[in-house]
Amino acid sequence: MKQRAFSRASKGLVCTLAFALCFAPAHATQDTAGGTISVSYAPGIDEASDELATILRDAAIFEDLANGVSETIRLPADLSVQFRNCDTANAFYEPRLQQLVMCYELMGMLAQNAAAAGKSDEEIGQDMMFASIFFFYHEMGHALVHQLDLPITGKEEDAVDDMAALLLLENNEDGSGGVMIASVVQQFGELAMKMADMDSLPFWGQHSLDAQRMYHLMCMIYGSNSEAYADLVSDDILPKERAEQCPYEYKQRARNWERLMENHLKPEPA
Repeated sequence: MKQRAFSRASKGLVCTLAFALCFAPAHATQDTAGGTISVSYAPGIDEASDELATILRDAAIFEDLANGVSETIRLPADLSVQFRNCDTANAFYEPRLQQLVMCYELMGMLAQNAAAAGKSDEEIGQDMMFASIFFFYHEMGHALVHQLDLPITGKEEDAVDDMAALLLLENNEDGSGGVMIASVVQQFGELAMKMADMDSLPFWGQHSLDAQRMYHLMCMIYGSNSEAYADLVSDDILPKERAEQCPYEYKQRARNWERLMENHLKPEPA
């Protein structure tokens, strides 16, 4: 099932790439000082993941996203991003190696969840790419916390979820950032359904529970523009009691991340 979903996602992926490119942060300057970010793609261990690696390499979308970060933020050291098989559906940042890893298995799981919902090839490719971009920015948040020694209170995992959501919502005025995060919300919804047994829930984990992350991201979407996303407020989606605080929480998180990053941004061009 996963292999078929992976192949269908690859077929539908090409239609999504051009749209996704607009989510790179605005390039602030031509200043080349500081660390750089390199992106590489290891060959896949099977035909489906190898095909995906080729498509991603040719499209160079993650190179554009990485360049947007490195041209906006002054990094103290080089950072490498590697797409590869990991034997698990995951993405992670390795501080010792200064390396961000995106696993083909994670992208396969995202495709499988979309396929299970009865979506078309194009929709599967779109959901997989949009969610992958969110998780790329999530792991980039861990890299920035480490490299820049950013002070974080509470769970770091929650903080970098916020950063990823803000990057997508703040850089786009047409509301399309909300469309991308909605794909992630659906993924967390699927994962939450699979973990419905209370005894199997990882209360001990570093991440908030999938259902909590789902509602939090819906709150971020609504809080970014309560008029545009008013339809989210309902008992079946985002309860009114939660939605009331979302605009304030969104502004608070945007302000906090702006303060954290203000001394690390490259200067605006003259």
